[in-house]
Amino acid sequence: FPSHDRGRGYFDGDGCFYHGKKNVVQFSSVFNQDWKFCLEICNKLNLNYYLPNTKNKIGKASTFNIANRNDCIKFLDYIYQNRDNDRIGYDRKYQKYKK
Repeated sequence: FPSHDRGRGYFDGDGCFYHGKKNVVQFSSVFNQDWKFCLEICNKLNLNYYLPNTKNKIGKASTFNIANRNDCIKFLDYIYQNRDNDRIGYDRKYQKYKK
């Protein structure tokens, strides 16, 4: 699959985005997740990102974050390219993206 399809699939399962005061595209996964596919997309599109690992009383987690508004838009535009044609992915997230 092309990287935009993989990005959309992973985003549908383990991703979210927020817009308003704070603009963030975020993927969440297990501690020490291999974020290679996200890194490839971000490097290809020249996007800024950060990779915080967290530990707390409940457990450990890893997130991949894009926090610059323009970078968030570029990332979402990239993963949702051809969405109207292929209809792959959750409609709820796609509709939120379109707003």
